[in-house]
Formats: sequence, C-alpha cells, structure tokens
Amino acid sequence: MEKERKEELYYEDEIDLYELWLKLKKRWRVILVTVVVFIAASVTYLFITKPVYRTSFLIKVPGIITPVEASEYVKSVKRLLKEKRYEEVAKLLSVDKDTVLSIHNLEARELRKSKDVIGVTLEVYDPSVINGLSKAIVNYLNHNELIAEKIELRKRELSEKIAIIENRVKALKETKKLVNRLVEQGGEVYFNPAEIDKTIQSFENQLVSLKVQLKALKGFEISVKPPIPEKPDKPKKKLIIAVAGVSSLFLGVFLALFLEWLEEARRRHEEEGKT
Repeated sequence: MEKERKEELYYEDEIDLYELWLKLKKRWRVILVTVVVFIAASVTYLFITKPVYRTSFLIKVPGIITPVEASEYVKSVKRLLKEKRYEEVAKLLSVDKDTVLSIHNLEARELRKSKDVIGVTLEVYDPSVINGLSKAIVNYLNHNELIAEKIELRKRELSEKIAIIENRVKALKETKKLVNRLVEQGGEVYFNPAEIDKTIQSFENQLVSLKVQLKALKGFEISVKPPIPEKPDKPKKKLIIAVAGVSSLFLGVFLALFLEWLEEARRRHEEEGKT
C-alpha cells in the first residue's frame, strides 16, 4: 500500500513538472524577450558608462603627525570632490580642472602595524593622470600650512638640541685635553677621567639620533609608486552581463507563469459566468 502511495505521488510530481514545462514552452517568447531586454539594457549601460581605472600607492608620513591625521587631510579632498567643488580641489592640488574631473574616487587609509605610512587609492577615468595626481596629493600635504608649520617647528627644536649637544661635546673634549695634560705633568685628579669619555660617547649617540630625526623631516614622500593599470576596474562587464542574464531568466519565468495564471483565472471566470 505504501509503495503504491509513493508511486502515485511520484506520478503526480511528474505531471506537475510536465504541466509547468508546457506552460513555459507556451510562453517562451515572454522569457526570451525579458532576457533580451535585460541583456540589451546591460550592454547599453556598459557602453555609456565610463571605464574606471583603480590604483594604490603608499605615502611615508613624517613623525610629527600620525597616519590618522594624514589620512584626514586626504579625506578632506574627497569631501570636496563629493560636494563637486572641483575648482577648490584644483587649487589645493595645483592641477587643472580637467584633471580633477578625471577623478572618480579618492580614498586614504591607515595601514596595520605601520606608524609612518598611509595608503591612498585612486579611481580615475583617465590612467594618464595617475602619476601627476599622486605627486599632487603629496605636494598638497607638504604645503599644508599646519603641517609645514609643525615640520619647521620640529626642525628648529632638533637643530637647537644638536647645537647645544655639539657645544657640550666640544667643551668636554677640551676638558679631557686639560685633564690628560694635568695627569702627564703628575697632577692629581679627583674623578675617573674615563667618565669623560663615557659622557662624550653618550652625547655623540644622542647627536646621531637627533641628526637622523632631522634628516627624516623631509615631509611626505611616496614610498611605493602607483602602478598604471592597463585594464579598467569598473564596470565589471562579465559580471554585469551574467547577473543580467540570470536575473532576467528568473523574471521571465515568473512573468510567463503569471500570465498563465491570469489566463486560467480569466477562463474560469468566463466559465462561471456562463453557468
């Protein structure tokens, strides 16, 4: 009995699938037109949409500001772009307006485990402007009044410290000469002359560190140049056409079944009216 019941259910499923196939076969034009319209629309979109080229580069940040602060300065340019204040952006970056209009998007981010580098991502319509824009962004950061003031102040502080320590080292070396002369003449000294050498060495180590810091205060620099992409990143043609094809197929099937349902409902209504 149970076996017969299973066979009956299987037979009913076969009938349902066959009826569904007949309905879809009857409305194949609806499905085909829907698919063609969607794919044609997606192809038209691809033709009218400008290709967008994407690239990234790294900027070395001077120690006087954090990567978070540096990123915010770049993001302020992005906000101006969003507000379509292109002339202001052109003035800030010292580029022409056409170059600014070629920018699709601009992003800046802090890198994990890095205290002196930020990443910048550029999306442009014309890849030939990438090199110029990357340099313009670095130039904009270096000519920012607040940043330039901080750099100059830090340079002055380091230069003053270096001068003070160099004078101390010079004085200690003169003292060492006097002490050595005194010892050679048989005089007594009431401290260990080797302590002078230790102090001089300590000051010289400080000088090396300070001079390295001063040398590093060059402002912002491009540490990794942006590669010039050969192919656009957007629009993703294959993906768009694939999504359009699949979604239009589902929609076409739905429309075909909906039209069949409407026709059957109308037929039942007419039959009920006759009776």
